[in-house]
Amino acid sequence: IATNNVPDFYDINIEFLNIRLIDKDSSLSKSSLENLDTLNKVTTFQITFDGEMDFPIPLGSSDNMYESLHIRGSFKVGDPGGYELPDSCLHYYQFKESPNFNINGKLPFKKYPKNLTTFAIYGSGLTIFPTDLPNTIRALDINNNFLSNNGELPDVSMYPLLSSLFLTNTGFSGSIPESYCSLICSLKSNNLIGTWPQCKVCYESEFPSYFDNNPLLQKGVCDTGSLVPNLEIVDESGDKYLLLTGNNLGLNPPQIKLYGLYFSVIVKQSEYNLLWSPSYGEIPETVVVTIGPRDFTLATKNLTPKFNSITGSGKEYIITGSNFSYNKADFKVKFENIEGTIKYIDFNTITVQFDNPEKLPNGDAIPAKIINIKSNLYVDFNVKIDIYKPCTSDCGASSGKGSCDSKVGECICIQKWTGDTCSTPNHCPKDCSLNGILNGDCNKSTGQCKCYSGWGGFDYIYKPCTSDCGASSGKGSCDSKVGKCICIQKWTGDTCSTPNQFLTSASSTSTKGGVVNLYGWFGIPNVGIKIYIDGSECKPIHTISETFVNCTIGAGSGTKPIKIVQNNKEWIGNNMFHYNEDNYSCPKDCSLNGILNGDCNKSTGQCKCYSGWGGFDCNSKTTTENPSTTGSTTTPSPTNPPEIEIPKSNTTVNESTGSTVITNQQTLYEISIISLVELDVLDNVVLTYNLTNKWVIDNNITNNNIHIFKQNITDNCNITYTIEDIKEQRDYEFAGLQLTLDKDSIKITVSIHNYPFTGSLNKLQLRIESSVDDINENINNQCNNKETAIDSELLNSNQLLNYITISKNQKVLNGRFINRVLSDNRQSFITTSLISNTTTPTNSTQNNKNKQSFIIGINLPYFTESLTIDPDFAVLVSPSFKKCSNSGRASWVLAVAIVVPCVAVVTIFIVGAIVYNKNRTSALIIKKKFSFKKNHSLYMPNGDENELKKI
Repeated sequence: IATNNVPDFYDINIEFLNIRLIDKDSSLSKSSLENLDTLNKVTTFQITFDGEMDFPIPLGSSDNMYESLHIRGSFKVGDPGGYELPDSCLHYYQFKESPNFNINGKLPFKKYPKNLTTFAIYGSGLTIFPTDLPNTIRALDINNNFLSNNGELPDVSMYPLLSSLFLTNTGFSGSIPESYCSLICSLKSNNLIGTWPQCKVCYESEFPSYFDNNPLLQKGVCDTGSLVPNLEIVDESGDKYLLLTGNNLGLNPPQIKLYGLYFSVIVKQSEYNLLWSPSYGEIPETVVVTIGPRDFTLATKNLTPKFNSITGSGKEYIITGSNFSYNKADFKVKFENIEGTIKYIDFNTITVQFDNPEKLPNGDAIPAKIINIKSNLYVDFNVKIDIYKPCTSDCGASSGKGSCDSKVGECICIQKWTGDTCSTPNHCPKDCSLNGILNGDCNKSTGQCKCYSGWGGFDYIYKPCTSDCGASSGKGSCDSKVGKCICIQKWTGDTCSTPNQFLTSASSTSTKGGVVNLYGWFGIPNVGIKIYIDGSECKPIHTISETFVNCTIGAGSGTKPIKIVQNNKEWIGNNMFHYNEDNYSCPKDCSLNGILNGDCNKSTGQCKCYSGWGGFDCNSKTTTENPSTTGSTTTPSPTNPPEIEIPKSNTTVNESTGSTVITNQQTLYEISIISLVELDVLDNVVLTYNLTNKWVIDNNITNNNIHIFKQNITDNCNITYTIEDIKEQRDYEFAGLQLTLDKDSIKITVSIHNYPFTGSLNKLQLRIESSVDDINENINNQCNNKETAIDSELLNSNQLLNYITISKNQKVLNGRFINRVLSDNRQSFITTSLISNTTTPTNSTQNNKNKQSFIIGINLPYFTESLTIDPDFAVLVSPSFKKCSNSGRASWVLAVAIVVPCVAVVTIFIVGAIVYNKNRTSALIIKKKFSFKKNHSLYMPNGDENELKKI
């Protein structure tokens, strides 16, 4: 109602009443505001006006019964004593800024409804956070009120039912407290610092922009170990419930997708339950529960842990198996009764550290045990341990008397010294004699023989170093042959006291710039430390430790090198930093010949193909029974491909060589990991490890679609190579990217552990070969014969996803290479290069007797513990594929079509001649009778008629 005279609404039932005041300042309008206490049967009341006016006191009358009050105008305080709201009001919304609607920076209300659940007031000049609202409040919105007097974000524990909190542009500073984990909160445009809590960053997709415009607030990376779910069966009055408890479990109900079931919320982030109906069958031993964007395999009862493999050395080890937990407190790991500290655990993995690794025994088969504390169930296994053990002294290394054997922690003395610390002079070797005959003089101060003429041996002169080379702290040792220190890779300099800095991973920022987290080795001291990203200094440096530094970089784009300068030493990591683009381009815009075959997900540069189309660019055909898509869903196609039967691909894994073979009609593709190459800073080859035909398959894997191979390239360095044949399309996450695997694609995962780099400036390159050839099968597909073509134009270091294709006979092998790895369990950016494109002779009997292949080099950064990559491959059919006509059958049909009619005519002619000759007389008689009948229209006797039928 638009009016300048508010009418009386007493006893009038209205669901929603909107009054728009016209000329609110007139005497008529002001006097009619008294009728705002007659809203006794109005459910939702909205008042709209222009300009500013005093809050009408009758609006808060206890006679009013409205549940929701909406204000679309600017109120001011006319009564310094404050205002009241009726007890019926559950929801208060003030949508327009009212900078004068406060009393000394506080809310201008002296009485609130006792059951108020929603309170929203925008730009009302508040400077003090309200703490006197009823404890029934569930949603509180005070955006655009500068609450700087409160400093850090307020404690909201006085509101136990609060679930939504909106504090945009309120001037708060400090970090986000853990108590906000149970809230949906918008904290945009403030002065917050630090990083998002794990409860927020692990569910980033649910909070897309709630923390924007806080320049010093960093998103950080989700530590999956912070999600700690536990599942158990609870029996209540004969009903069985699944009780899900733990930490950081999200705000939205988890689900069991296999059964289409959702848990009910008991306590957000920590407790949920689900009634298990008997119609679902028996509760299985394990179920997969989806919590936010991640799947967790959870046991419903105590299971005996199973051991699969162990990698690592020194103080940290990674154990793989099954039937573990997500709670570190549920398990223990012991190496020969020495208990380690569990740093990470999930259903299939345990990372364990030993704070005093020197106490561990060295050996190839040290007994170890994984124990489930709750059930006391355990599994035994063996582990190889080779630990550095410091000696109690420097073993006289500084004076060339000996050195420390770090395997046992004991001194090894040179021949002229002895004792626990190599400080006791030794006698000369064999007293400089042979068979009791003296062949030289003994210098007892050095323990060295001075041989007589004609004799020699044991006369080597040792050269002491000028320091102990950091031997006591494991930094290096003295090479007494030359009198110089030999430092381990983390240290350098004449005395092994200068840190030899390097990076293993670097976080990304948006193109606007921001804080960059750098992980690696920086050591101490850090004299004059500076960090440059593509020549621009990253400053200021906020935090620095031996293994971590972060700093702020300005705006930019693309993939950049990082240079670290400290202690007058430089370290450069090429292509280690990446600016995350707001939008990435999709290959060929997901279209073919200008026709759109899919939608582009610009956050990753990934196509979501329409039904019937597939491949990374939606330019390939897929089988109609299971349309392919590189996105998480299949979209009905507006441009259906021609109806034609698409040949399927068959995948086999050669368990002897570790190669994957994909065949489609007469075309064969093979994918192999061929070598691991160490490169120096100038990309010169330092070492090459040939990996072909050296893989050892793990025969303990029961899943027929998964093949795991391993091989050791040194005593401590091993490579695990997993091939998975994807039978159904699925989404998955790798290194922070949400990706999709197509049905019938091949996923390859390679993990390298404890690689012994020869220098901290060096890097690795894993080389993968993909080849194509013809196979000798009698397949009628000649019309699709086409020469091999290799396309590497989509290898782009500035994109998150790189692609390369090799096509032949209208079949296309797509290789997708993710420009991210997990380096020491952290995300890091990498690049992919085309190493070679070759043609080699084969033994094929087809017309094309050459096999063509390409070798891809995945450029991997320096790391200390482990590194994991995750490419995938798929063979699809080109849009130019067509069904070939059967030329052999056509020729046969043509021959039959010609011969059969000719034979039939000749046969009829011969038979007719024989019959005619045999019955010639009878035929002539009948002919005459027919002629007579025809001429005179007379009746033919039955006998003649029958005679004719015989003929």
